[in-house]
Amino acid sequence: MRIYVASYQGQDAAAAVFLGAGRGAVYWRGASDTRIALACNDLLQSEMIKHACMLGCTHYHMGESGGVASLEEFKESLGAIAHDYAEYVYGRVRWPWSRARVSHDI
Repeated sequence: MRIYVASYQGQDAAAAVFLGAGRGAVYWRGASDTRIALACNDLLQSEMIKHACMLGCTHYHMGESGGVASLEEFKESLGAIAHDYAEYVYGRVRWPWSRARVSHDI
């Protein structure tokens, strides 16, 4: 696990959490100050992708896009390709697992 922080003119502008294990890595969570972030999110993703490559990862998951076109475009600009995958959600409604959902994400 690594936490990346990008600053702009001495102010923290964006942060992201990177998780890596085996041959896979994940951008888990992030936040940015949209007033000053500028290209900080690009920089953070670039650094995390570079780190995943250095670890020998063959997969990097950038998180769910939720059908948001601007988010999909951002991820595609970094070379992301959309993939369908099964997502299992643990919940209190059904025991022990709720129904599987298929997500289409980048």
